[in-house]
Amino acid sequence: MRQLVPVGTNVLGLQLGYFASYVFLFAVGCAAWPHRWLERVERRNAQPWAWVSLAVLPLLFIAAAMAGGLSGRPVDFNGGWSLPAVVYAFWEPFIAWGVIAMLLWQFRTRFNHASDRWQGWADRAYGAFIVHAPVIVALSVALRAWDAPPLVKFIVVATGARCCPSCWPEPCAGSPAHSV
Repeated sequence: MRQLVPVGTNVLGLQLGYFASYVFLFAVGCAAWPHRWLERVERRNAQPWAWVSLAVLPLLFIAAAMAGGLSGRPVDFNGGWSLPAVVYAFWEPFIAWGVIAMLLWQFRTRFNHASDRWQGWADRAYGAFIVHAPVIVALSVALRAWDAPPLVKFIVVATGARCCPSCWPEPCAGSPAHSV
């Protein structure tokens, strides 16, 4: 795919150079879903892929060096029939799969429980997503004619958005302010 449509080239606003990886991972997810494989990734499954990721990590730098990157020549990884482009096209999925496998295992074993704080944020997330974005957009549009430095505008919009009640985290359970 990247030989025809290099990375960085937009087709209808889409990066087609990455679609092969997206389609493959989507297909794997669809095949894994009925069996709940992604929810049951064990260390024995994830660790070999982590080692693969670590093993192939330097290959991109080696390909750049072989293509003249150390002598100051530009190296194009984006596409076409060049060594760096071909290495990048095969390198990226091996890195991604190792990282994905390790993250699935790590988050399932270490972070698969809700603290009071995280549960409070989770309870408010839907309202925050629905209400928060229009509030930020409305404040940004209202301030667009204001002749102030961008950082000042950012602080004003962020402060105004923080005042939106849907964005307030629930009090932690057990705290004096916890009412439910």
